[in-house]
Amino acid sequence: MSPFARVLLSRLLTCLVSRFVCLVMRDNDSDERFSIVCEDEHLYALFEQFLVTQFSVENLHFYNDVSQLHALTDAAEIAAACERVCKTYFGHDGSDAVLNVNEMIRAQVLKNLGRPSVHMFDMAYNDVEQLLKVRRRVPTEDEPGCTG
Repeated sequence: MSPFARVLLSRLLTCLVSRFVCLVMRDNDSDERFSIVCEDEHLYALFEQFLVTQFSVENLHFYNDVSQLHALTDAAEIAAACERVCKTYFGHDGSDAVLNVNEMIRAQVLKNLGRPSVHMFDMAYNDVEQLLKVRRRVPTEDEPGCTG
């Protein structure tokens, strides 16, 4: 994709997200907005596309992977899921770390890999959740660009 097309796509997605926030979500707080976006297939896809343009879609994927981990009860499934999340996002076994969390959180996660649990990623999960809830560069109804 050309640089011009990327900029155009980014602006279009920002506009669509902005309209969505202004027209549909203006009466909800950020927790409710985020919950609604995660539960609605179309809104989730739009948000995911927006995060691709912002080079941060890995945050949403990590959030979903850990949410699924929280639902597991079988010890073997938990251990396998923890290993997969570590390899995918934290640079375990020599792979590149793709999740942008501070080094203290990264070290704690890797240290706990020997004792996998559904809560071993909770500090990173909470940080990422807060990042995903922040509406960067998306105007609210009081700001220019929102005509809802």
